[in-house]
Amino acid sequence: MNNAVRWQYLRAIGVLLIVFIVGGIFGGLGTLYFLKRKLQSLSHPHETSKLMMSRLNSAVSLTPEEKQHIQPICDKLANELAQTMAAGAEQRRDFIQHVEDEISPELTPDQRERLHQAILKIQDKMGKKGGQLPSSLENKP
Repeated sequence: MNNAVRWQYLRAIGVLLIVFIVGGIFGGLGTLYFLKRKLQSLSHPHETSKLMMSRLNSAVSLTPEEKQHIQPICDKLANELAQTMAAGAEQRRDFIQHVEDEISPELTPDQRERLHQAILKIQDKMGKKGGQLPSSLENKP
């Protein structure tokens, strides 16, 4: 292999390394920006309340009357969640149980069971993440 061909290979490898490094930098910055926005949205109780209602509706299929009764509960719970996020893992686990206790009376027995199963999944994920709320509770529509 002569020097010209060797130089072309080295230049191609250098370009690929530069592209890889620049992609890593932009990917890291994009991820930081995305995470910052996610965490900021959890500090706004109104957004959290909408998210809770959306998740609850998809989990247990609420009727319009149930939505009307549960929306104020979700608003109150979203305010409490904003305060609880700064607390320790035990308080977050207690809060998840509190959510179930507050919403269950408004549901049918079948909906209660589905809610309980959803809460168990959340608690299982929290146990695996050291008491942190699972990412599924973060801003997914």
